[in-house]
Amino acid sequence: MRLLTAAFAALAFATQQGFAFTADEVAKLVRERNLQVLAAKEQLKGALFQEKATKKSFLPQLTLSGSFFENYQSAFPKGWQQSYTLSATVTDQLVNFQQLDQLKIDRTQVEIQKANLSGTLLEQLYQALNLFLEAGAQREKVKIRKELLNSAQQIFKVAQKKYREGLVMVTDLLKAKAEVDSAKRALVEEENRYRKTLNRLNELLNTRLKGEPEVCFFTEELKINRKELLKRALSLRPELKQQEKGVKLSKLQVQQIQDTLKPNLNLSVSVSRTGTQFLPSDKTVSAGITINFPVFDSGVTKARALSAESGVKVAQLQLQELKNRIKREVLNAVADVESGYQRLKAAESSLNFYRKAYSRSLNEYRLGVTDIVSLLQAFNALKNGEEEYIDALLSYNQAILNLDRTTGQLLTGGFYEEVSRCSDSFGTTRSSGSSDKGEKGARARSRSGSNG
Repeated sequence: MRLLTAAFAALAFATQQGFAFTADEVAKLVRERNLQVLAAKEQLKGALFQEKATKKSFLPQLTLSGSFFENYQSAFPKGWQQSYTLSATVTDQLVNFQQLDQLKIDRTQVEIQKANLSGTLLEQLYQALNLFLEAGAQREKVKIRKELLNSAQQIFKVAQKKYREGLVMVTDLLKAKAEVDSAKRALVEEENRYRKTLNRLNELLNTRLKGEPEVCFFTEELKINRKELLKRALSLRPELKQQEKGVKLSKLQVQQIQDTLKPNLNLSVSVSRTGTQFLPSDKTVSAGITINFPVFDSGVTKARALSAESGVKVAQLQLQELKNRIKREVLNAVADVESGYQRLKAAESSLNFYRKAYSRSLNEYRLGVTDIVSLLQAFNALKNGEEEYIDALLSYNQAILNLDRTTGQLLTGGFYEEVSRCSDSFGTTRSSGSSDKGEKGARARSRSGSNG
């Protein structure tokens, strides 16, 4: 699939510093530093340790004990008798069905925590890359508003010249001056929004990024295969895997309850020494096997199992509900991508018209053919058209990003790898490996179900 891109130049102060960060670097920081991702990793570690502890409970256990007694047969010390006991006992659970069920439960919990980690990573990647795109769009808006401020100042200079020549009234001069002030205010507001977005991105990444976002945006229409996207979403979404493991966990809990009526077999071997000296000489060895077989509990276990089976049915219904929700999210994301592209093309056409209309109005005003009101109307139309195009471009790319989130492909690369490919092609900080990464990004987009 051919991918057209529109690359935005860096601001002057960013160029001087020579720093920029890409989508690939943002994704890497999410994996390494995001607090929610780190917390999910710790939860996974806890589940792994719990599984390890359950495994070790099947190994034999050794207990050492010692005792000392004084037997008082009379009130005089010579009538006292001392008794020493030293023992070592080894116990082992030869058969314990509930413990075997617990091991299966712990292993399932590990799989649930792995899916939870993937789900957390997917959501945090989406939020971080969404902020990255917002910052890139706002950075371009800052650049545009600087250019609009320069245009407003040029209009003001033309109005000053024509006023000195007596060709226009003072109201034209005042209107032009008001437009300059308005452009300055709009520039400051956009710079503030841009800084706030970077602050939110730094907070999410748990670090402080240096430089400016190096962003390029998709501008070409994506040809989407809905059937393929739905298939991939049902195989890649971590929430679905987590819920499937939740159904398995509920079934194992039912089995564990039912196994309380199964027999348990325990082995015990003990070696002890007793005597009246500190190191007793009388040795005793004992060994035994204990079988516990609960036969009847008045139906308590059966009632508990039936209660747990209701939990299984609830988990299965929640799984089906989740599948339906994922399908809806994918189809809605596809609709957003398609409508976003149409909005982008309409905004592009309008912007081309507004640019030509402003250029014509400015020339006519210089020649005295039109008044400043018409010129400022064309100027404001151009300003709105510029920002509408950036908003449409951002919306379209956010829709593509959301499509990768709803299908789960954001975990395997997809969007941010292709954006990094754009940075390799048009950026100023990437110099090596751009060709290989670009091919990898193109393959990632192909995996998302594109026919192009």
